[in-house]
Amino acid sequence: MVSSVRDCLYIDLEKEREIDIDDEHDLQQFKTVMFDNEDNHIYIIANKHGGKLGFYIMRINMLNPFTGLENAKFIVNWNRNLDIGDASIFILRD
Repeated sequence: MVSSVRDCLYIDLEKEREIDIDDEHDLQQFKTVMFDNEDNHIYIIANKHGGKLGFYIMRINMLNPFTGLENAKFIVNWNRNLDIGDASIFILRD
């Protein structure tokens, strides 16, 4: 996974494929991207989805990161005119 504020790429070296996450899932203005190796998911905080400003947290299955209800879902999909600054993701387990 390689990301910047404007672009997010998932690169699978074993299968020799590259997926442009911002194009595949229509996300922009990435704030945080994190991979959790215990559940094989990528967690993304973004400030835009479909060109709409808001607060979006998406969980993407790393084993199949293509668009699909079973592979990617929004944890938070809040369409408000809210421009977030610094953001972090923490995963807590029992």
